[in-house]
Amino acid sequence: MSPHGTVLPALILVGLAGSSLLLGISAMRLLAFRRRMRGRAAAVRASAPAPAGPHGLRRGPRLDRGVATGIEGFLATHFDRSGAFRSRIAAAGLAVSLSRILLLAAGAAFILTLLGHALGVSGPMLLLLFGAAFAGLPLLALRLLARRRRARFQMLLPDAIGLMVRGLRAGVPVSETIAEVARELEEPLRSVFRRVHDQVRLGIPLEAALWQEARAFNVSAFDFLIVSLSIQRETGGNLAETLSGLADLVRRRQQMQLKARALTSEARASAIILGSLPAVLALLMALLAPDYLAPLFETKGGHMLLALGAGSLAVGAAVMSALVRLEE
Repeated sequence: MSPHGTVLPALILVGLAGSSLLLGISAMRLLAFRRRMRGRAAAVRASAPAPAGPHGLRRGPRLDRGVATGIEGFLATHFDRSGAFRSRIAAAGLAVSLSRILLLAAGAAFILTLLGHALGVSGPMLLLLFGAAFAGLPLLALRLLARRRRARFQMLLPDAIGLMVRGLRAGVPVSETIAEVARELEEPLRSVFRRVHDQVRLGIPLEAALWQEARAFNVSAFDFLIVSLSIQRETGGNLAETLSGLADLVRRRQQMQLKARALTSEARASAIILGSLPAVLALLMALLAPDYLAPLFETKGGHMLLALGAGSLAVGAAVMSALVRLEE
């Protein structure tokens, strides 16, 4: 069998072996966890009787979440020790676990690898495609979702500040205006202000709860809101007028951003067309004359040319994106 035909089965075996290894390690950790919990439960039962349930039945230790705890603990320890990936998941507003994200990334990378094999991609390029897809697809998807959530948050923030201003002018406390924002506005402001209100009810200072939520968005207008609340708490003053001026400032800033985006639309369209042109032409040539592009995928020199082309396209896209951001 040729090396081109043996790469895909080898890749499947490597994926199955890696999955089996992860499941085996998670199962061992789960068994150890259950043994520890049973030992602790036995010690507690020996020292004191277990509390009776609503029907007179004694409650045993809850171990139904052991599997999820073991897998998530293993991934957090070995793959995301700094917590950066989980912070990206929180910034994207997804209520999913790290293991599910990695499983979806592996499935998408495997599908792309199968598609590349069907298109005639050779062995080393298949491995490179699988690794790039597994590492890049989740980061790209989380970045896009976080950007959309941040844009939505920034668009609705002036309405939230205006609602707080109307409540303050009616004599409502700041904490109740935050609860009103959580009830009236849409996501993601609803969940953010609901968490802030719940934390304030638990005794956490308002500024600390707001700063904790501000880290996930990095929106300057939201930071200005927190600073305004902090200054008013320390020095006093008319908070309603301060927040009213902040809401007007945020709206004017959004109008300027929209105007800048309209002025740079031609440059962004040019960047998209120039960046997608090589891929579109390569796809058309692959459909019309597949033998003409075969040396690029089947020879070592073709692999080097593909790598150089992909690198030059990435550098060009980065430069065009930087130019557009500078114009904005």
